[in-house]
Amino acid sequence: MRRLHATIDNRVLDRLDERGSADGHDLRQRIERLEVVTEALDQAVQRISPHIAALEVRFEDRRIDELAARAADPMPGEVGALIAMVQQQQRIVSERLSALSHYEERLRRLELTDD
Repeated sequence: MRRLHATIDNRVLDRLDERGSADGHDLRQRIERLEVVTEALDQAVQRISPHIAALEVRFEDRRIDELAARAADPMPGEVGALIAMVQQQQRIVSERLSALSHYEERLRRLELTDD
């Protein structure tokens, strides 16, 4: 994806240079600065992603333990069934978010190898 953005940026800048626009040089410098900032942000995301994932797992485990403790309390049948259904849906959503996170990580790695 970055390669595509770089190609588009270069074409726009080349056209500005052909027209003799003074803005082309300023725009080129701004794009270079943005690329440096983007690279720094990508490195920061790579560095903290595993920590965030671990915290999400810990949070989810704690939430499930708390829900299980609440579910152990005697409740009317209908309320218990609703809570069980909500817990099931939450597990499904959590699994899907986890799969999505892994997929995004794979895409990010593929984009990095393409550059």
